[in-house]
Amino acid sequence: MNRENKSIIAGFKPNTVMFLFSLIYFVSYLTRINYAAVITEIITEEKIGRSAASLAITGAFITYGIGQVISGWMCDRFQPAKLVAVALLTTSSMNLIVPFCGLTAVRTVVWCINGIAQAFIWPPLVRMIPELLEPEQQLKAGVRISWGGHIGNIAIYILAPILISLSGWRAVFLFSSAAGFITLGLWVFCCKGFSVEFKSHSKIDGSIPEHKPVIPVALLLIIILTIILQGSLRDGVTTWMPSYISETFSLGNNISILTGVAMPLFALFCIWGTEYMYYHLKSVQKCCIFYFVAALIAAALIPAASRSNIFITVLLASILVGSMHGINILQTCMLPRKLVGNERLGLFSGIFNGCVYIGSAVSTYGFAGISETFGWNGTVITWCIVSALGALLCGSLFFMKKDL
Repeated sequence: MNRENKSIIAGFKPNTVMFLFSLIYFVSYLTRINYAAVITEIITEEKIGRSAASLAITGAFITYGIGQVISGWMCDRFQPAKLVAVALLTTSSMNLIVPFCGLTAVRTVVWCINGIAQAFIWPPLVRMIPELLEPEQQLKAGVRISWGGHIGNIAIYILAPILISLSGWRAVFLFSSAAGFITLGLWVFCCKGFSVEFKSHSKIDGSIPEHKPVIPVALLLIIILTIILQGSLRDGVTTWMPSYISETFSLGNNISILTGVAMPLFALFCIWGTEYMYYHLKSVQKCCIFYFVAALIAAALIPAASRSNIFITVLLASILVGSMHGINILQTCMLPRKLVGNERLGLFSGIFNGCVYIGSAVSTYGFAGISETFGWNGTVITWCIVSALGALLCGSLFFMKKDL
């Protein structure tokens, strides 16, 4: 099927499809990352500890991870566009409920439901990409969708301090909910154009298998471990860096939240660079090794920078988090296609993305506990260890004579 016919069947031009998918992912971040963006303010206003406050995020990461597998399985069998619509409806509703939850336990349950809803966004979008776009456009689509998420991340870290100053942290969730409902209406309207029939054997490119490959257990375990490590650094550092900055440099909560803008902003550059790096190296694991080593160097320099300069500290944290986002787009978008082709793309994309959030759940609660027990220096040392382990695991694949 040529590009022109695909555009006609889908009802939209390829760039329009990419923009719409990016918008969906943008809103998914508004309605998911907002809790992490205001957690410092919640701790201050509600007078609760970091571990207690992080339970909602940890629980959401767990339900998000489990939901990814279910979502991946379902989007290979049901219309992905409908799954996305249900996800937008649910996540918008949960964001609307959060401001009216008076108890931490109730807020945690609501946010766990939000985690399940969010899980039904990424795998269906990934599943729709090869059916609506040509092979040469598919990595670009994955990158642009990821950009949408990071722009949403930047937006929420800019808007959160403003909304907190005007009406308190609850206004952040009300704003996110409104954005979600508006986007849901647009998605339902546009989905009339998605009349393409989904096929399980559509070819992506010559290097990707169309049969059911047998994946060695050892290889799969190493991949899963590196994905978990990546997720632990990506979301664990993102969640707690504003608190680290606030306590290290004695800044107010609003200012420390604003420092969170730098991390997703730098992540955009890393993801943009990942596209070109991958096309040059033709290897997911070589790119991952590069990023894990970059993260290790950045984490090792943070303690020294924290004694003198906030801007260098934020820059190093941004390099650390941005590197993990570069790895994430490779592991959740390209790696499933290289391993299993298109037949089980939704399932493996969901499994791999779910593993990211196993790491996210462990690190969000774990880093809070480490910081409370051993201080922030102990937490930064943990970041160094995780980065080094990730690089070693990726490098170990060469001893298995694997170059993914």
